[in-house]
Amino acid sequence: MIRAADLAGRDVRSESGADLGHVFEIQIKDGEVETLICGERGFWQRLFAARGGHRIAWSRVRRVGRQILVAD
Repeated sequence: MIRAADLAGRDVRSESGADLGHVFEIQIKDGEVETLICGERGFWQRLFAARGGHRIAWSRVRRVGRQILVAD
């Protein structure tokens, strides 16, 4: 079982090796992870709601380890 707290802050990479940043938001619906939002989040982006980043559907997640690997 994976807890949402275990996903926060992890690096995210695509299968082709692209660096997608860090998980900074997790969307949960009915107790299940639905979407990971990742990217580079600096101080100013955290202070002012930034709209950037990558939205990754949980169905695209292939592996969760030290990094999260997602399908292209």
